[in-house]
Amino acid sequence: MAMAETISARRDDVARLCQAHGVRRLDVFGSATSDQFDPDTSDIDFIVEFGPAAQQQLFVRLFHLKQALEALFARPVDLVMAGACATRTSSKPPSHARAGVCTHANRSCLKTSATRRHSSSR
Repeated sequence: MAMAETISARRDDVARLCQAHGVRRLDVFGSATSDQFDPDTSDIDFIVEFGPAAQQQLFVRLFHLKQALEALFARPVDLVMAGACATRTSSKPPSHARAGVCTHANRSCLKTSATRRHSSSR
């Protein structure tokens, strides 16, 4: 099973973690979204955006989310804050965020590069 499929299969678990840690949006990018993923050596890269209520104790929340995701997927996880990648003029996710697990108001969804392209062409 490809890592993107594994993440999709654990979507409800990820959504619960996001809710518990105040995450507004979580996208997976990098090798986990492609055939370049090596099950023996690859980590999982996520872009994370926390909601306003999570801004207090942000570092603690980031660290605990990282630990929880590593436990869930039994492999190393890298978390990148959304603001570290976005340009000042764009609210869109970076172009390298190819597939993602996201939560919005306790509703989880999985976005693939195909759905992102379709929705941005409207």
